[in-house]
Amino acid sequence: MTGLGSKADNLVRLRDEFGVTVPPFIAVPFSEVIADFDSLRSALEAAINRFLADGDEKVVISAIADVTTRLTASEGINALHLETKRMQWHRVSCRTSATLEDGDVTSFAGQYDSFLDVEPSIMALRENVLACFRSLFALRVLRYARTQGLAHFDIGGSVIVQRMFVGTQSGVLFSENGSGALTVATVESARNTVVDGSDATQWIVPRSSLDDGTLPAHISELCRTALVIERAVGRPVDVEWSFDGRNLAFLQFRPITTPMLDSVFDWDSTNISENYPGVTLPLTYSVIRQLYAGVYPAFLRLLGTPEARLRSEAAVFDNMLGYVKGHVFYRISNWYEVLRFLPGRANQEFFEAMLNPVTKRGARANVRRFDLASVVAMTRFVWLLARSESRSRRFRGRFAEKLEFFASYHVEFVNAASILDSSKRVRQELLADWAVPILNDVKLMVFHGMLVKFFFDDEHRAEYLDFLQGLTDRASLTPLEELSKLGRVTAAAMRDASVDSISALRDSSEWPGVESAAKRYVTLFGARTPGELKLETERLTDHVDDVLELALKATGSTVTSTAPPTAANSWPAHIPIWKRPLLAWVAKHTRCAIDWRERFRFNRAQTFNLSRNSFDAIGKALVAEDLILAARDVYWLTEHEIDEIVNGHAWSLDAKDLIESRQRVFADYSSAEMPLAIRGAGRIAPRHIAPVVRVGESDSLAGSGVAPGILTASVVVATEFDPTLDVRGKILVVHHIDPGWTLLFTQAAGIVAERGNALSHAAIIAREIGIPAIVAVPEATQRLANGDVVTINGIVGSITRG
Repeated sequence: MTGLGSKADNLVRLRDEFGVTVPPFIAVPFSEVIADFDSLRSALEAAINRFLADGDEKVVISAIADVTTRLTASEGINALHLETKRMQWHRVSCRTSATLEDGDVTSFAGQYDSFLDVEPSIMALRENVLACFRSLFALRVLRYARTQGLAHFDIGGSVIVQRMFVGTQSGVLFSENGSGALTVATVESARNTVVDGSDATQWIVPRSSLDDGTLPAHISELCRTALVIERAVGRPVDVEWSFDGRNLAFLQFRPITTPMLDSVFDWDSTNISENYPGVTLPLTYSVIRQLYAGVYPAFLRLLGTPEARLRSEAAVFDNMLGYVKGHVFYRISNWYEVLRFLPGRANQEFFEAMLNPVTKRGARANVRRFDLASVVAMTRFVWLLARSESRSRRFRGRFAEKLEFFASYHVEFVNAASILDSSKRVRQELLADWAVPILNDVKLMVFHGMLVKFFFDDEHRAEYLDFLQGLTDRASLTPLEELSKLGRVTAAAMRDASVDSISALRDSSEWPGVESAAKRYVTLFGARTPGELKLETERLTDHVDDVLELALKATGSTVTSTAPPTAANSWPAHIPIWKRPLLAWVAKHTRCAIDWRERFRFNRAQTFNLSRNSFDAIGKALVAEDLILAARDVYWLTEHEIDEIVNGHAWSLDAKDLIESRQRVFADYSSAEMPLAIRGAGRIAPRHIAPVVRVGESDSLAGSGVAPGILTASVVVATEFDPTLDVRGKILVVHHIDPGWTLLFTQAAGIVAERGNALSHAAIIAREIGIPAIVAVPEATQRLANGDVVTINGIVGSITRG
């Protein structure tokens, strides 16, 4: 140490040791510019050390007041002024460099005064030098020193006078943010207002991602230099910097004294709760976590993403989901990280228009710089979107072949270890090409995003919903059509047999024909069942009587698909003529992507149905060996735990106690109502969770209109799927609607749900069959009761009682 203070010493290191650009500066010891320095220092240190010992501020305040009245500049100010004139500095900064700051244990960051854009006149220099000296013993500094446990205080250091560097961008870098990454905070200003707490753009830069091409050159250079400094210092550092469009200037660095050990996780269930509502058991979660971790890297490989980058971001893909108190969430921050892989500026906005997360980030600030690599990436991206439909058709054919092959697998003749291995292979084979459905999802995100961004704002909600209607692939409607047909077959058989119940029909001569029709329905559509993506769900189609009861209530329905607007008088009045061909093109591709998405949803349910068969068989094997009490207890284990048992890796084969303990814990989870979004912040983030409230959320009984129509009818509230429920001509009010719940849509006249968005399965089906629907209605199942009469408006999302 030179006695100039750590700030000045570090500036010298930046310039001489690390060879980076540092604006020219002069560091003058306070002893050379403060008159009677030694006497003032002695008086101050005596009073301050006493304060550090006993905490009594009266003596130190008196000493500060006495010193302040005696404080004057020495003749050294004249020499400093002459030096700035010789260097022809027209504007300077004056900063305090204290001997106590920027240490390994105490930083004193932000405690000392700095003055920017100062005219280096002798009067201004005198004023700012005295102010810098006074900040050495400001009360805030002394209080900080005491909280840090300092026993001895040193009044020493220098004033740094530095030529002003006028940048267009400035900020602070932290070489370690606690998660193995650098954080760079930037503001578009010459003044580094980041340190004052101003809002800033943040770059989170994994140490392994410095070469991925997403960083502007100056940010990349900044990060590399910071890591060099970190290695030399022996600990993480923070760096203040400025950039003028050509030159990157380093203004100071200091060691980070307080490790950033807290992590912040944001979870959102707005979209995924459609498939995994309420509590999900460990086996399902362990399987879907693996699937999400695998399919998105596969899609990014399709985009041409280098393997090295995918490996470096493995933690992002491994944690696409979250499992909090038995509930499944998206870890939404990781989804935003995946968006960084996609070329283009609007993907973040399009993503939010599609998923409608509770907290939105808006337009993406950090975008790939325009260079050859970005042009190539965008070209490939556009080409893949253009080829999406042909790829989807090929996927459909391959999936059908594989599904037929694996559906013939007779698990009842196979041992448990082989069943488990086969179950994994089924998923691997059937989902090997799942990059294609993800590509279709991205296509939907892009085209739906354009539809919202460029054609329909909130004032044109009705027109927006009209242009989403008109699906051509009937993958989602066919199960409803066939259910109605089965109902008509059953009703005719009951008339012919002169019976009024399914149980009575079983004893009649008409039963074989009904049973045959029911088996055909189950064979084709058995995967479409409430909770179809939860492996632990008992399929509705496992109980033929329930299927037939549901079918009977659907006999009066006719499932038809609404055509999209095509006639000239259907064009929205606010869309100019020249824009209409583009709107037609965007809407067509949006509907096409919705079509394929609905088909792929059913394909996914079919895959899970095969896995469910396998795990049911494994459960029976574990019961036979007295390792679990009931076959369905297998769903309380993770797939890894099952593998350890059946393949001989478990420390204990008997899983009964483990299952019992989980069932006790999950009993509390089942009764807990989880918010749509939560945030965890702390050393172990899931240990410290709090709800996140949607900005502007109202407590009125209203939501988001997703299927047009106005209806007045009585309400039926359903918190669990019940096939015997009669909702004919009524408004079905539910907490959530997964695809299997749409089997009730053949009866219901309208839908109100607490969860969902315009692209939810329920919203799509409601539009296609022409019943009004409102989603995202907070606490609808609690605020409405059976028999309440309400009027719902499926365009504006209003719900009016009476």
